[in-house]
Amino acid sequence: MTAPTAEAPTETGALIDHILSRYHERHRLELPGLLDLAEKVGRVHATDHQCPKDLAQSLTALGRELEGHMAKEEMILFPAMRAGGGGRHRAAGCSDARRA
Repeated sequence: MTAPTAEAPTETGALIDHILSRYHERHRLELPGLLDLAEKVGRVHATDHQCPKDLAQSLTALGRELEGHMAKEEMILFPAMRAGGGGRHRAAGCSDARRA
């Protein structure tokens, strides 16, 4: 990933747009390539005892968790924030406000 070049916006709508374009889109674009590389590392270094054997599996699990997190933000949290309700109440379907 590239290093951030500017500060994140402070206005709610602009901040949401920044998160979607800077992080969500980037993760969705780059994660499949990282998974391919992890699988290749696993194949090429299968006999190396220092190579993590479950790297691709771990990255796949991380990707599923990340996708669920981003989907929850996109379907629940961000619409609530755009409507002016972010932060005042727990979004429906979120068991923990920090995990939204």
